[in-house]
Amino acid sequence: MMDTSEYTRSLDMLDDQVLSYVAMGMADLGVNTSVMLNKETNIAKSVNNVFTTMDRWRKVDPPLPLSLVTMQATDVVLENGQTEGYTNVVISLKNDYTGEVIVSPVIEIYDSYGLINTESIESASLKPGEIKEFTASVLVPHNVLRDSAGYMAIVTFTAAEAETMTIATSSGPYIAYFNANSQNALANIRDSVNAMQPLGGLINVNETKTATILTNAENNSLRILCAGLAEQSDIMFTVRDAQGQIQTTTSLINPNDFVMINGGLSSSYTIEVTNNGDEEQEFSLLAVEAPYNGAIAGIYTENTNIIATSIVDESNTQNLKATIPISIYETGLREDLTDVNISVSDLVLKGSTEIKINSSDIVITNLGDVTKTALPQSFTIGNGTGRRLVVNIYPQDGVIDGEYEGNILINLNANNFDIENSPYPWQQEEDLSYSYQLPVKVKIMNAAPVSPIINSVETNDEAQNMVTVSGYGVRNERVVVYITDDVQQEGVIKAIVVANEEGEYTAEFAVDNEGYHLGSAAWIYSKAVSDSGVFSDATQAHPITIMSYDTTPPEITIITPIPDYVTDSVVDTVIFDVYDAQSRLSESLPIVSINNLVADVLYNNETKHYEARMQNLLPIGNQRVSITAQNEIGLIQVFEYSFNIGSSVDTHITVDDGVNAIENARVIIDNVIVYTDAQGTAVVPLNSGEYGYRVEKEGFIIKEGSAFISAGNNNINISLTKGYMLVFNIETNEIAVADAAIEINGIRIITNAEGNAEILLQNNTYSYTVSKNGYRTIKGSVTINNSDQSVGVTIETNTDASFTVLFTVKDNGGVTVTDADIIFDTTQMYTDLKGQTVFSRQNGSYNYTVS
Repeated sequence: MMDTSEYTRSLDMLDDQVLSYVAMGMADLGVNTSVMLNKETNIAKSVNNVFTTMDRWRKVDPPLPLSLVTMQATDVVLENGQTEGYTNVVISLKNDYTGEVIVSPVIEIYDSYGLINTESIESASLKPGEIKEFTASVLVPHNVLRDSAGYMAIVTFTAAEAETMTIATSSGPYIAYFNANSQNALANIRDSVNAMQPLGGLINVNETKTATILTNAENNSLRILCAGLAEQSDIMFTVRDAQGQIQTTTSLINPNDFVMINGGLSSSYTIEVTNNGDEEQEFSLLAVEAPYNGAIAGIYTENTNIIATSIVDESNTQNLKATIPISIYETGLREDLTDVNISVSDLVLKGSTEIKINSSDIVITNLGDVTKTALPQSFTIGNGTGRRLVVNIYPQDGVIDGEYEGNILINLNANNFDIENSPYPWQQEEDLSYSYQLPVKVKIMNAAPVSPIINSVETNDEAQNMVTVSGYGVRNERVVVYITDDVQQEGVIKAIVVANEEGEYTAEFAVDNEGYHLGSAAWIYSKAVSDSGVFSDATQAHPITIMSYDTTPPEITIITPIPDYVTDSVVDTVIFDVYDAQSRLSESLPIVSINNLVADVLYNNETKHYEARMQNLLPIGNQRVSITAQNEIGLIQVFEYSFNIGSSVDTHITVDDGVNAIENARVIIDNVIVYTDAQGTAVVPLNSGEYGYRVEKEGFIIKEGSAFISAGNNNINISLTKGYMLVFNIETNEIAVADAAIEINGIRIITNAEGNAEILLQNNTYSYTVSKNGYRTIKGSVTINNSDQSVGVTIETNTDASFTVLFTVKDNGGVTVTDADIIFDTTQMYTDLKGQTVFSRQNGSYNYTVS
């Protein structure tokens, strides 16, 4: 029989990893932790970041006028050992704005130790004056697993003007108090807990609002939360007791926004809230006074009905193992749980009294203890803390298949132990300790499953590294497919599939570069594996020839909106295809980010396209999309592109000197003049098309050019070259020469009345020419080397030069005369249609006649 140690070790490692996740499953459940490890939290948080980013990008001042009409979070009724359930949060909002508004509410659940869960409600539009109700169900654990004092639902919402999609500042937060417990416990909480909101609403800049609350009993506990917008609040929160002593604050949503006092309450507390920001803000304040309930024990297990799994231990011996994670927490926050002992009874085969798994084959360890050291008993769980454990069950070799039943027994002591509010049936023993029995069932399945059958092994004609294996097995049983280049050795697992109701199975996989040589032979075989991890014998090995490897990543094709697309329409979804001709795609969905925020991705079975959807509509402006796809052998393709919402594209023009940004550079583009900021950047909204530009900055050479602007090409990077001033001084006989022409670097400059002309040039050696009618032309050169230069040029009169003499003939009425006869120094010419003619002569005096 082939060696299966590698695979079963993987199963064992996976089993321990799963146990770790299970024990931390709902929240981490430990009251010391601050964030619930629920996948909904991360998903909703990423959606909420969309509006957070939009807030920083563009805001409306003042915010859009929306008002909260009602808000409620329902208590969660949990009976018969239920450990989690859903609260229904309902809010009603009214649009007091003159236009239609799109609203996106976000719900966050907190207790005294931090965030529990988050849920985003799908955006909806409200017409002017309309009131709309928003509802969301949010998962929370039982009070005894987190905080016996209950939960706070925090609601914020962000709005966008529907017509322009301009994003307003966030509104809220608003608070509702609720609990998750049994019906009887909830009735007690409603009678004994006092939840109040003495302050809240808008608070002006530098304004202070004050409220005084009275307490009911000294031994009660008090929690006060001053909630502001996360990462945006500038509200200072102070609580003083009746003697004026300031109470210690901790951080829940924002720094120093929460006060928790367990026992020793003052008769009253004065609360001060001050706005230290530069604009008015909203806040909500919740105070909860709860009675002293003593010690409360919370117990969490994912499942106590388990199947023993086949594992390989450290000595390479195959054994069975069953593991049950169990977590115990003290959530009353006032008393310790002491003398805690956990034991497991013998597990007896159902229908028998003699056949059993002995308690001596069961070891209880701390979670994550790789040494499997037995847990010392009679330990203490401090108030507000917890302990995560694992019950490890090791059935003996040859144990009979079947279902074994027993109990996990938990016994502990505590000062004023609270049974009434616990969902567990605790019993008080004669020694005044408390015990709870947790039923356990372990299923043993030692028998090897029936071997499957392989009917065919085929390679793909187009992608010859793709292999398809089909055959029969026991219906609904897992089939593991292997590949090997040596039939005497265990192969590499390429696929795990489940046979359908007819027992048919099909596995498709790619042969990547696993050490095989092209043209060499390999063999395919399969095994069945039971739920307990026991493998069948292998099927007959089927040969294949390795023809190719996949060396190319998947291809990504954009359906809509296409790259460089410019639209005025609303967009919230990117649609695309991913295709790989040589390998299957990874089972994980492609990862899509839009403007650096992760989008929700799904595969639409009707359209056969992938859809990446943001929870909220995208804002006006340039949208940057990144799509990452992977095939099953790990080759990755990343496709990035941009499109634009709005008729114009925000074009970023960046100016530098090759190293450093240039501030206050003058940029002229599309007849618009802008100046660069401290980062050397100027932003100009432009429609798609080609534009000429000119960039000027004192001390630098003027730069002219052109650029084509589109949604995917909205950046223009321009480097200016440092220039130095070259000044020419032209004279003759120590007299300045005006209107002399100087040609240098392909540019003509003209001297002024003082005979001066200047030009800005970069480091180089330049040839120049100085000329003027009646003067001899002068040529020379000059070198610019990191400094301004001055060049003096003396020109001489050219006695051999000829000059132009222009005659214009008009009659007494001022009308030009055509064909007038002009004799100038014996040369005869006639005027043209403009009444003009031209002669050329050297210096001298000449006679002329006109007729």
